[in-house]
Amino acid sequence: MPRLEDYLAGGRWAKLSYYQELSNTAERILIAGQAYVAFRCHLQIARPPLQLAVKRHRTSPLKKAEDRARKAVERADALGTECGFSSPKSRAETRAISAYRAAFQACAELLDIGGEAFQRRWFKKFWRRNYEALMVLSVVRNAQEGIDSVPRWLETRTGKKLPTSEQGLLETVVEALYYYRKDRAKLLRDPLARLLLDPPEAEYDFTVISAMGVITEGAGGRELEAAYERLFQRRGIRTIRADTATARSLDYNAARIEEAVRQASTPWGTLGYSQGCANILQAESRLLGGTPEQQALARGLRCRNLLFSAANGSAHGTCGDLKLLRAIVEGEQILKHYQALLSKPAIEMALHGLRLALDSKTFVHSQLGSDSLSHTGVQFLQREGLFKSTVPTSTIRGIVEPGTLPEALEWLSNVLTRQIETSHHDTQVAARESIGFPANVRNQQADLLRRCDMGSAVQRTHHWSPLLHETELLVTERDRKLAIYDTPKDRHVFPWIDVNVRFGIIRPR
Repeated sequence: MPRLEDYLAGGRWAKLSYYQELSNTAERILIAGQAYVAFRCHLQIARPPLQLAVKRHRTSPLKKAEDRARKAVERADALGTECGFSSPKSRAETRAISAYRAAFQACAELLDIGGEAFQRRWFKKFWRRNYEALMVLSVVRNAQEGIDSVPRWLETRTGKKLPTSEQGLLETVVEALYYYRKDRAKLLRDPLARLLLDPPEAEYDFTVISAMGVITEGAGGRELEAAYERLFQRRGIRTIRADTATARSLDYNAARIEEAVRQASTPWGTLGYSQGCANILQAESRLLGGTPEQQALARGLRCRNLLFSAANGSAHGTCGDLKLLRAIVEGEQILKHYQALLSKPAIEMALHGLRLALDSKTFVHSQLGSDSLSHTGVQFLQREGLFKSTVPTSTIRGIVEPGTLPEALEWLSNVLTRQIETSHHDTQVAARESIGFPANVRNQQADLLRRCDMGSAVQRTHHWSPLLHETELLVTERDRKLAIYDTPKDRHVFPWIDVNVRFGIIRPR
């Protein structure tokens, strides 16, 4: 280990940085200890055997159910292409709606037989079409019902008055919501989106376990407060906020999520936002690899929802660690000049104060929280984590634009653009990394998450899209003029719930 005396004035390494060498030594120790950590995980984590893909024999019930479901989807799409999408609905539209509902039922029956069937390519494609159609439906209904400030947000984003026709409103929502032109065109051609199929009004046997980002009030938070209240009123679904804490490690927050899961009396799903996405995946792995009691809790998990996921880390976290180290090193170099001018007791007192600050619980916790936002900080989770193969993953991703950029995030947005050398990000996370599976690790569990990721189209929005009350002190006049924080909140929750209801993963009471 480096000795401090060697790096002070008069020492043999006085020109070098003690803290840089300390960091280098710590990095070498961690690298050397990776084999031990892997062996410890092998001994301590109960790893159930991976479920192999079910073989589809020609006469098997699974094969028959899959054939029925595929034919039902094809028939519904064929009828959907005949629709003119008029108001009131034509006979062709009524037939198409009945055919699509039959297709939903056939897909749900397929999942009853084979819980991993949603991983089939054709099923994922149909699922994603339904998810985006429900996303559009959620915003259209919010605009029609005047919920929150959605009508004002739509008019501000598009620069025109809301159309009086439902199909015109749908086109306006698609234009305002989606970033890529090809996604907008695909949605407007899709009869599933055009038909605006409302989900049944019913109460469901399900609980949402909510885990918010790196800055959170935990169980007392107000993120998505109004959306969660409407979810309870309209679907009978209760939300339990995990008591996660600001800038704490993945392990700490995963333990708080487990405590929230223990409060659920129904099947449950996890909703993570930003760093909360890594936290919910860590909690899932903790349950699956834990005691028999924890594994029994994990059996209640039905689906995941990742909002602007930082589960792959962020360049802000990785570069922040480097910047902090560089700041400490530069400060040390500046102070070396005074080592020749001040007495030894004065120097030792200053160094003792610095060590107390760096060793404090607050600083250590903040570093652990910052590390969980870095690319290396989530690699252990991605390498050693355990995940359920029967749990579909929904996501929301965003790319920020000048018209959707909060003034408080301008500096962070510009910094991230230069750090990752692209503007395709939501100010906090790159769009290519805010996905539902590990972007930089390949192993069996990472491939499992890849198969479970149902995908999503990139939206025209910023990272703080779910927030409202939390940003009140940061709202500027420009933000109000551009309706920056008036983004539809229900779309973060309802499409995820409704698509899982549609395919029978979330069931009525």
